[in-house]
Amino acid sequence: MVYLTNPVLLALLVLPLVIYYLLQSGRRSETPLRVPTIPLLKRKVRRGSRSVFIAAFLTFAALVVAAARPVQTLPELQVTTSGHNFVLAVDLSASMTLSDMRTDDGKEISRIDAVKAALARFISLRPNDRIALEAFGDHAYMMSPLTSDHELLLNFVKELEPGLAGALSSTGEAISLGTSVLRRQASGGKGVIVLVSDGRDTVGATPPAAAAGFAKSGGITVHTIGLGAADQQENGNSLDEGDLRDAAYITGGKYYRATSADLLSTIYGNISAAEAQDSTDHYYTPTEELYWIPLLAALLFGFLTAVLIRWHHG
Repeated sequence: MVYLTNPVLLALLVLPLVIYYLLQSGRRSETPLRVPTIPLLKRKVRRGSRSVFIAAFLTFAALVVAAARPVQTLPELQVTTSGHNFVLAVDLSASMTLSDMRTDDGKEISRIDAVKAALARFISLRPNDRIALEAFGDHAYMMSPLTSDHELLLNFVKELEPGLAGALSSTGEAISLGTSVLRRQASGGKGVIVLVSDGRDTVGATPPAAAAGFAKSGGITVHTIGLGAADQQENGNSLDEGDLRDAAYITGGKYYRATSADLLSTIYGNISAAEAQDSTDHYYTPTEELYWIPLLAALLFGFLTAVLIRWHHG
């Protein structure tokens, strides 16, 4: 269906007709000056004036219709939303370059590559959610705010590189920043933080437990994942499972231990399954602006008017 947004503007269409009528009335009231004329020439002038007026009127009419903004309604669309909000926090400390994440085929890949693959899977499992991406090292930074544009989000995931935010780990600061983002951007201020780290909080001003308390006060759940193969941990890698476990426990979340790439992907899948996807269907009718059609017609009629004026008076 096509309708006009401002139909009242159509009243302007009578304006040129009124002006034309008044001009014709004024001419009839004047005393004519009788001079010899050639009848054929007289009829040509009259036809020329009439054609110029019609072309000018059509130009004006098309401009009025364009100003009235014709709009076409398109078929109704259904949009499904779940209302869930996630912050995916990723440790980008220097140790994330270690290649100790074994896949099912026996190949060892770096920790950051394993995280990227797991994040991509998690995002694909939550098509109707708003998700933010956070990176932390010496400090925590938001790579992306809460967004439903998952294609854009995946591009940010690809850009994650160890050392991008510094060489150390600020776990508490990451939880605090994720909590602030959810409180500010999420509906009702609630959401879920999923944090993965292979180290311990060594530079943050806020201890992970205190940051978790801040999250709990806002109704935010924190799930934490300890990353790194078991033999790497035994050889001196400084994963602090205690801090990660406490942060999850305080908020009612869970702590997971990922010692391989496939286990890490499974963990993200389990977290997705644990967070119910209560979807809501919304319907809306999109519209398409059609003002360009009468605007184009006005351009053509205006050109025709100019040609007629030049032809009859040139």
